[in-house]
Amino acid sequence: MEQAYVSRGLVHEKLGESTQAMQDYSQALRLNSKNTGALNNRGPLRTKQGDNQGAIEDFNEALKITPDNGQFYYGRAEAYTKLGNKKCCH
Repeated sequence: MEQAYVSRGLVHEKLGESTQAMQDYSQALRLNSKNTGALNNRGPLRTKQGDNQGAIEDFNEALKITPDNGQFYYGRAEAYTKLGNKKCCH
């Protein structure tokens, strides 16, 4: 069920409807907090919206589930960089 929210969130995002996309990704995570697809989509959206700390939290959660996913490390590093932290990522 949560995958339907992730998919709809992607559609909202493509249509430029970031608020609705954020709601859908968050709903998917309420249904399954380990949904890395929702975390991977919500993280960059949070970065775009200026919520870099929230993005870091999403990527950290995703890395707990899938620690070998380079995309999560990249997203987290980007959010840290936007916060001005060039020596990031523990």
